[in-house]
Amino acid sequence: MNLSKEIQEIKKYNKYGMLKMSNHALFRMKEREITEEKIYEVISKKQTMIIQYHERHTYHNNDDELFVLYGKATLKDKGVPLHIGIAKKKKEYGVEYRIVTCYVPSKNLFYAHGRILRGG
Repeated sequence: MNLSKEIQEIKKYNKYGMLKMSNHALFRMKEREITEEKIYEVISKKQTMIIQYHERHTYHNNDDELFVLYGKATLKDKGVPLHIGIAKKKKEYGVEYRIVTCYVPSKNLFYAHGRILRGG
């Protein structure tokens, strides 16, 4: 899996307004007070990167490939790390990227400013 190519594709889809948004993502964004505009802004930043990749059927038996993006956002006038979950589904006509969730990573679960998952 070429993650450099994948992040560029996700950013291209974002730039041209082609990213889909799941109902779950919209619910979580409202719950966590994160706007759609903020999500798109973070994805567009040069420093935003993929920090996790899960093949199909390896994360909660999900049918899609999954990526977790890491970026920085300003929420409530404070700079915070932000994780954005994106599913990749192969379609007849190509590929669909869908935002499935977003959250500020817990310091109990992640270190290195939210980039690295703590070991079990």
